[in-house]
Amino acid sequence: MSFKTITDEIIELHRLKAADYASNEDPYQNFRENAKLWGRLAWVEPLIRLSEKVFRLINLIVNKKIPNNESIRDSIKDIICLAIIALDMFDENKELTLGELHDTQSPQK
Repeated sequence: MSFKTITDEIIELHRLKAADYASNEDPYQNFRENAKLWGRLAWVEPLIRLSEKVFRLINLIVNKKIPNNESIRDSIKDIICLAIIALDMFDENKELTLGELHDTQSPQK
């Protein structure tokens, strides 16, 4: 399989999932709404989801398990898609940068 074939799969995956999770006007609506609900930056939401996928894969690998539901390949595709979404949302510059986030969470002197 080629890099382009895989990226085309990722684009289609995003299109299909966005139709289920978000609105036509905002393909990242689910991440923005969840961020509001939990008081987090919206671009962090896909990273949280991504970390869940990574931990699942680590669990499968370490414990030599065969997935019951989502395949390992599908999990990797989700990780790629979530990383791109996080980067796109970060680049929107509508929210704090990572440096500003760190400044807001540093202990007060």
